[in-house]
Amino acid sequence: MHRKATGRPARGRRYLKGSVVLREAMGDHLLGSVLAVRGAEDSLFAGRTRAETVQATRWCY
Repeated sequence: MHRKATGRPARGRRYLKGSVVLREAMGDHLLGSVLAVRGAEDSLFAGRTRAETVQATRWCY
């Protein structure tokens, strides 16, 4: 079964952005960078199934 991605990535970014613990641990600059990368990845893989996303990114890094 191949399910399309849901709205969870955006919810995850909102959680990360609002986390006082992460902001204090990482600082504004690093947390902002993490959020920017997550947002770009969400846009890049929007509309793909989870299996397609895994296939596109596995062993990439």
